[in-house]
Amino acid sequence: MSKLLLDTNFIVAAILPNDELHERAVKLEIKENLTVSNECYVSNQIVSEVMNILGQKDSVEVAKNTYNMMKDNFIWINEYEIPDFNDSVLSTYKRLNRRRDKDLKAKHKLGFTDCSIITTAKLFSLDSIVSFDENFLRNDMVDIIF
Repeated sequence: MSKLLLDTNFIVAAILPNDELHERAVKLEIKENLTVSNECYVSNQIVSEVMNILGQKDSVEVAKNTYNMMKDNFIWINEYEIPDFNDSVLSTYKRLNRRRDKDLKAKHKLGFTDCSIITTAKLFSLDSIVSFDENFLRNDMVDIIF
């Protein structure tokens, strides 16, 4: 049994039948038997993102039902209980956005929120992050199920 952190885009795609990634999410869930044979985790940031996106793309009712589904079926991580959590995320952010060139105006490769998800997975010894975000593939700290 693996411990998986489910990213926002995977959850939203799995919930919304009209999402462009819905079919891919369903196939991945079946292929990997994600929610049945693994421990599935979400963080506070992921829950917030899911609620915001579902409320905007669909309805408050769908967001509320998804909240209850996540509460009943996933293990919730309160990353804010970790001392100096944002300092750890900043460390990950700097490490994963290190530039070989000296161009300080270059844009980051991984955003701060993505780095917080990677940091959470690492600090809680989770096996993988399930995501359709290609930016996660640029990390060398945690496995990605893509």
